[in-house]
Amino acid sequence: MLDFFIANGGNVGIGTSSPQKPLHVNSGTGNIGVRVESSDATASIEFMDSGTTSTATSARIGGISNDFFVQTSGLERMRISSDGSVGIGTSSPTSRLTVASGTDSTNHLLQYLNRWSS
Repeated sequence: MLDFFIANGGNVGIGTSSPQKPLHVNSGTGNIGVRVESSDATASIEFMDSGTTSTATSARIGGISNDFFVQTSGLERMRISSDGSVGIGTSSPTSRLTVASGTDSTNHLLQYLNRWSS
């Protein structure tokens, strides 16, 4: 298996000699293609585009201890704990699904919008 390849266009391939994107990883028959590791309790992947104002407000996904989290605008928005409990608006879900109220003026926990036209 090929370890590392840089194509003429600058695309980097790991495990492939024909990378289709700026970073293309082919793990072969392995089910885990990428590992993101940190030496402390949190490891994350940061997403930025031309509209992102700073790394402090970038969107991120990651792991903290044995939990999975989603972060936007510098705040954790959702967490799936190691026991499978899901927290939206809280980093400490206390049941299978915990939804914490926001601080907006309407204070909706759940809003249903019927957008189907007849």
